[in-house]
Amino acid sequence: MDLKTSVLSPDPDVISDREIVTNVSSSTPSWPQVAKVGDITVSIYHHTIPNSRSDDVSCWTYVSSGLQSVGQPELVITLRRRSNERPLDWSREPLDWFKIVASWGRSGRIIDAFHTHLLTSHHWLGSKNLETVTYGQPHRGLPNLPPDALPHVRLHGIALTANETLVAKAYGWTRAIGHYGLSNRWWPYTPWIDRDRSDCITLDDMQGTMRLRTFDVKKVRGVSFRWIDSSLILEIPRARALEIRALVAALRDEEVLALDSCLHPESDFCATWKAGQSKALHGYGTGTTDVKNFAFVVFCPQQESDSWLCLEDGCTSGLSSEKY
Repeated sequence: MDLKTSVLSPDPDVISDREIVTNVSSSTPSWPQVAKVGDITVSIYHHTIPNSRSDDVSCWTYVSSGLQSVGQPELVITLRRRSNERPLDWSREPLDWFKIVASWGRSGRIIDAFHTHLLTSHHWLGSKNLETVTYGQPHRGLPNLPPDALPHVRLHGIALTANETLVAKAYGWTRAIGHYGLSNRWWPYTPWIDRDRSDCITLDDMQGTMRLRTFDVKKVRGVSFRWIDSSLILEIPRARALEIRALVAALRDEEVLALDSCLHPESDFCATWKAGQSKALHGYGTGTTDVKNFAFVVFCPQQESDSWLCLEDGCTSGLSSEKY
């Protein structure tokens, strides 16, 4: 079950001028700049990220140090700089995000890449469209940052619009975030948060989908389904084994088992789907290891033989009674 914290507006007491400690003068900026948020140190870098679909993207990347001391992974947030913003005028609003995550850690609410804890707010980060923030598996690197800038244990912040969040909650986070990455041809998702972007996917794009209409997809945290060479791999975290066992035990004869699939860290391709798509398997990725990630899998029992086929951004797997 998703746990949500509503932040209707930034608390003016969260970040004060006394907490901002910079190591540069305004006339000769150098990076990183440093902000103190309670016991958390945030380093801010100004850099560019290549973009195959337009000009290079000028960004600020905020990197925490100290969240692990309260049980959280470190957090990386990359914000696209607007054309009317000077490099030194980095936004203070992301600092609220770090403070909230630190507070969650002290109360035992640990963020992960499975969208367990969401943070929702209208006009988040000064945007008219972004509403929900969640977390993604680490990018393997961000261009034009110092080699030691990113901590090893980290998650990256993702901000979605209200319409994208509706798609994610109804049809799975992998489907929504897959389109977010596809929109800028970035794997596994667009690394920068663009406060002025429009929707990359909406409920109108889901017209005709078989998901929900044909089968009920169960969401079990951390489950992933991927295709490597000639093998299909269902990976279940050890801590979720009993949950899966209970789902199987509750099935009626010939009832299918449909499972949501998260993005696996080893995958380099994500299947995507929206209305009007004609290819049996459509998606995007780097193509470096040919590990294809599906958004869901449907197991169909009591088949004469084992078989499988692509279905939208997922996969159906027919299994003989013995194997099932």
